[in-house]
Amino acid sequence: MEYIKIGAIAGTHGLRGEVSVKSFTQFNDIRFAKGSIIFRETSSGMQELKIVSMRQKTDRILLQLAGYDHIEQVEAWKGSLLYIQKDQLHELDEDEVYYFELMHCQVVDMEGRLLGEVSDLIETGSSVVLRVSGDKEILIPYVKAFVKEADIAAKRIVVELLEGMV
Repeated sequence: MEYIKIGAIAGTHGLRGEVSVKSFTQFNDIRFAKGSIIFRETSSGMQELKIVSMRQKTDRILLQLAGYDHIEQVEAWKGSLLYIQKDQLHELDEDEVYYFELMHCQVVDMEGRLLGEVSDLIETGSSVVLRVSGDKEILIPYVKAFVKEADIAAKRIVVELLEGMV
């Protein structure tokens, strides 16, 4: 089974077993919906967890998970990664991509010059910023003003940068 990383447990919240999650997905309402199944990576494999409730709090998501209602049960989970099964992904519109698909794409400018490879994604709330590692590190907002083409199958992103960005 193939899994897609959707977040990490940042800590606990309160005494009743809620966990605070840093999300890595642009679809929080779908991925962390009440009744959804997610998986926690453990040393012995994937642990299936059912979401009982979800609340958004500033830059974190608070989850209550079935069978875990005391802080002592979840304290050791800090830093654990959360996943969904790949077959849980929904179809996107033609011009949309999942953020995880952008990782390791080659980034080129409008003239075809290689700028580097996407090495990280930075969530800003309203969009995502690509960290492109090459001769220099470049931060490029993933918005239409800069990203002119994203060919996920070819792992290639074409960008138009403003003077001084490189």
